[in-house]
Amino acid sequence: AVGLTLRALCRPGDTVVVESPTYFSFLQLLESLGLRMLEVPATAGRGISLEALRFALESHKVRACVVITNFSNPLGGLMPEENKQELVRLLARHGVALIEDDINGDLSYNEPRPPVARARDPNVILCSSFSKTLAPGYRIGWVAAGALHEEIERLQFISSVATASPTQMAIAEFLENG
Repeated sequence: AVGLTLRALCRPGDTVVVESPTYFSFLQLLESLGLRMLEVPATAGRGISLEALRFALESHKVRACVVITNFSNPLGGLMPEENKQELVRLLARHGVALIEDDINGDLSYNEPRPPVARARDPNVILCSSFSKTLAPGYRIGWVAAGALHEEIERLQFISSVATASPTQMAIAEFLENG
């Protein structure tokens, strides 16, 4: 989902902000797409440093920002709600797309589930999967992409021609009926 979104948004040579440390596959993905990585420090208690991000946005031409706001990998941190709000505002002010990976959001032990940054702005591109909560082997993910929906769908079709319908149908049945 993140890869398709980056392919829809970016061109080789574009700069993408990532948290540091970040999920190692993001780094491999960005490199394979010919994208420049701009690492911005993150902590488990606050998420991506908004001060460092502000400086990065003022100093570089950035196309997108990829973050895991809920239970980041590898830090495991939960970005506070006020930081999520400021992250959305800051990126919107600079015209930078926010790609939010919420693959771990359902793993919360607390109720209610922590909200995503997309709850603040429907322009945030939200990616997730059932791999951490339902069935790792199914490899079924999704993207709430708004205006990029058709382009991501086209790229998905080009990449795989078809999807695994039986596993998608099984997950749909489970979600509908438990």
